[in-house]
Amino acid sequence: MRSVHIIEEDTKTIATAIAPEAQELAGKTILISGGAGFLGRYFLGVFRHLNQHVLEKPCRVISVDNYITGERDGVFGVNEDPQVLSLWADVTAPLPVREPIHYIIHAAGLASPVYYQKYPLETIESAVMGAKNLLELGKRNDLKGFLLFSSSEIYG
Repeated sequence: MRSVHIIEEDTKTIATAIAPEAQELAGKTILISGGAGFLGRYFLGVFRHLNQHVLEKPCRVISVDNYITGERDGVFGVNEDPQVLSLWADVTAPLPVREPIHYIIHAAGLASPVYYQKYPLETIESAVMGAKNLLELGKRNDLKGFLLFSSSEIYG
């Protein structure tokens, strides 16, 4: 469990460093695709720390993942956090999200050469169709920001 402690320390450091800017997230809803992945778990940890120690009003986080490679067991107690909704869904299809979204972080993707080779189409689809579907969701909302994570592997 040493790695969990390292991640907790990292997310605490990040949340503390961005505390002044993070006030814009107070009371807002953030959707993060790939919430069970490497980057997604870090974001969830940062948002959880912000909610507990920094924000005047907590932000709501919708974590979306299809769990091809991500783990269903949340870290940092996010599975028990009332401010975090874990949604088992695939970003290559339109998402069943009805509540207002203010920020979208698209971090879904297969982040390993082993998985790129095992799931080549899914690698491209999660990047391209995932971005399209999340941008469409953003168009239906009063979106304040959209952040896209990717790698060179989306180019094939």
